[in-house]
Amino acid sequence: MKKIILILIIFLCHLPAPAQQTQNYVLSSAVNNSGAMQSVYHYYDASGRPFERVEVGITPSHSNLAWLSDYDGLGRPSRDWLPATVSAAYVQPSTLRSTGYSAYSDTRPFAETLYDGSPLNRETAAKGTGQQWTAHYRSTDYLINTDTFPLSCRNYYEQTNRKSMRAFLYIVILLFSFQQNGEAQQ
Repeated sequence: MKKIILILIIFLCHLPAPAQQTQNYVLSSAVNNSGAMQSVYHYYDASGRPFERVEVGITPSHSNLAWLSDYDGLGRPSRDWLPATVSAAYVQPSTLRSTGYSAYSDTRPFAETLYDGSPLNRETAAKGTGQQWTAHYRSTDYLINTDTFPLSCRNYYEQTNRKSMRAFLYIVILLFSFQQNGEAQQ
């Protein structure tokens, strides 16, 4: 009986420090190949969206590593921040943002996604991580067919005698396409 209690006490001592109780979170723990316990906190906002992930003791110096995700006013993912080393199991998002700015010495330590104003939530631009990628981003234009070049589209079909082809223009605004321009860090 004493051995079971001793093993239970040792096990409980190796559990990670409890997270801040004011945030919704899921704690995932697993034992890695070396026999050490690996714990990850996934924090969720009031709408159930994941906004912060903290991996406990994952760095070579046994610090925690935290990732942050921001959402725009319509609840769409807008910014994914580079990871930052932290000492706690939970860090306020504002503190994590300032830690990211100082850790990377960059004005844009995040990747950013921009959307159109329609209810379709279509992505219009994707900017990679870092200030250097601000001017080198991928943009997406959503287009419809017209009756003039370059957005006119012909439909070719074979006539019944199989000796000649016919073509007609598709009705305007019948076809949709998208065009991607630029480059983005993947």
